[in-house]
Amino acid sequence: MWRSLLVVFALFVACSSPPVAPQLPSVGAWQYIPEGSGEPDVEGPEWAWTGSRLFALGATNAVNSESDATLLDPGTAVWTPSTAVGGLSPRQYGFSVWTGAEVFVWSGLTYRTDLADGGLYDPATDFWRPLPAAPILPRHLGTAVWTGAAVIVWGGMSLDSASNDVYFNDGAKFDPASGAWSPLAISGAPSPRSWSSAAWTGTRMIVWGGQDTNGQLGDGAAYDPIADAWTPISAVGAPSPREAHGSVWSGTEMIVVAGECVGYFCRDGGRYDPAKDTWTLFSIPAPSGYIAGNSAAWTGSKLLTYGALPSGAGWGGIYDPRADTWAEMAPAPSQLARRVPDVVVWTGSSAIIYGGQYNGVYFGDGALFTP
Repeated sequence: MWRSLLVVFALFVACSSPPVAPQLPSVGAWQYIPEGSGEPDVEGPEWAWTGSRLFALGATNAVNSESDATLLDPGTAVWTPSTAVGGLSPRQYGFSVWTGAEVFVWSGLTYRTDLADGGLYDPATDFWRPLPAAPILPRHLGTAVWTGAAVIVWGGMSLDSASNDVYFNDGAKFDPASGAWSPLAISGAPSPRSWSSAAWTGTRMIVWGGQDTNGQLGDGAAYDPIADAWTPISAVGAPSPREAHGSVWSGTEMIVVAGECVGYFCRDGGRYDPAKDTWTLFSIPAPSGYIAGNSAAWTGSKLLTYGALPSGAGWGGIYDPRADTWAEMAPAPSQLARRVPDVVVWTGSSAIIYGGQYNGVYFGDGALFTP
């Protein structure tokens, strides 16, 4: 089974890189979002930003009971539960993405079993429509991107009958208009893995990093859905191998940040330019012991990341890739401290930082950060 980032946090703090972080400008303001009825309070629920509300599918804080999908309005800090009949059951680490009209959810883990079902949820009508059977096996901890015409799911892992980890390097495309799946080519694809990241460039899906039975990985490839073909990407100058890292597309580069490296939590990242097939490295000027989750947000010009410090505080960074400079988020509300959030999403004017865990304690609250 996968290793929890936070359960092993204390073991890696001593291995974190020692440089002292420089003094950075502190910017922005916070609005705390308290726990509400229906919000997820488990590890790895399904998330998607719909353009106006944050979709979640997991379990609720109230007596840890299961729930239907819920939606958070960041303006009012109110969760509205779905009342749709036929919604999907709660799950963890599945595949979820916003298509522009519906939330796509497929597979995921529940009680150590990967679910084979999926659905498309329309928040405007509070209606689910089921997905047909996929041409690949159920799984969790893979990647999903929306191309503008189809959802691409790839990679991930499952458990065999003896509870051994099984990794995948296959995937499939789903067209919401036709309601049809089609498998991806496997030739040239990255090796089987979970905890990788994926970014959609407008023409290709870039997959990088992740982990398999031998540990963290530092390679990747780009998939062209029109040609149904994979092309390896350069490993020269790439960041150190890692898993559970954040990834965004800037418009010209894929930016990967943080994650778990071999023997320590990463405090660096890299920018990959697919036009040149080259990498540019950068460091995260966070205090020693900093650990961020696998979610990062792109504002249109800057990357936002947030994580935990061993002191019990939280630290958020704002990275400008054009200037290669960092600013620091103003100190977060005390309730948001000491966690690695499940989700960091950009609303168009602010970032929602929500959920997460620390050493097995799960959170059902969050905050809105405005730079």
